[in-house]
Amino acid sequence: MDLRQIEDARARIREHVVQTPCTPSEVFGDLFGGNAWFKFENLQRTGSFKDRGALNRILAIDQADRTRGVVAASAGNHAQGVAFHAGRLGIAATIVMPERTPLVKVANTESFGAKVILHGATYDEAMEEALRLEAETGATLIHPFDDEHVIAGQGTIGLELVEQVPDMDVLVVPVGGGGLIAGVAVAVKSLRPQVRLVGVEAERIPAALRAREAGRVVTVPPGETIADGIALRRIGDLTFPLIERWVDDLVTVQEEEIASAVLLLLEREKTVAEPAAAVTLAAVLGGRIPDIAGRNVVMVLSGGNIDVNLLSR
Repeated sequence: MDLRQIEDARARIREHVVQTPCTPSEVFGDLFGGNAWFKFENLQRTGSFKDRGALNRILAIDQADRTRGVVAASAGNHAQGVAFHAGRLGIAATIVMPERTPLVKVANTESFGAKVILHGATYDEAMEEALRLEAETGATLIHPFDDEHVIAGQGTIGLELVEQVPDMDVLVVPVGGGGLIAGVAVAVKSLRPQVRLVGVEAERIPAALRAREAGRVVTVPPGETIADGIALRRIGDLTFPLIERWVDDLVTVQEEEIASAVLLLLEREKTVAEPAAAVTLAAVLGGRIPDIAGRNVVMVLSGGNIDVNLLSR
């Protein structure tokens, strides 16, 4: 994975995704004594950054293979990104979702024209079924994070950030499977190596941090977190070496801090961020990132697809 692949991805997808704003926030900068910026990926068409990687992967499929359709496993944002862009391009999409996926997410995915199959209790079981369907039908699997085209698509955020905040000192990014932070890190560090890049995980499922400690990809024990969008027990085999090379620090945040960050963004920034996105603000306000006073700190708000029942609680 290199900068050229990300630049190619940007040229490929730029007409079909939103170049989201990145704007300063005085109220949050005052809270930590620096300059706060938010990258609003919750303003993408399907409400998250997943549009970018999904589209870049789909566009890489040749015409003959497109006739066999695409298949993906996801409980939320990736499902909607694949479904929307496949439908827009006239490609049949099958999305395998865990049986406990909220009905609103199932309905949203189906509204984009995808066929939804509910299978298994976990993401891992849903992925097993997606792999079976790939082998059975010849459909192209669109992996949510462990794919070079997907990583490059997510990395286009980094290209935008370098232009939008040229004096960026610290960049804070959520970490689930690692596709987002890996792509963004390659883009930003290739162009602005002095930027400090920090990844944030939920304390209950710190797959990237445990992999860094072990020096290899590991599977962490199951855990429950409100940040379901980053609740992966194992990061990607492709994303891990990119994280190790380009990401300076990995930190974790607690459930109460995540919930507080969601509320603060709603009250003070007037924006809806899902818990997996709000971890970046939680890390900054929770003191997890040292030496940020007086710095230009950019936080990626990766998505805004939060269940209204969870938001009310």
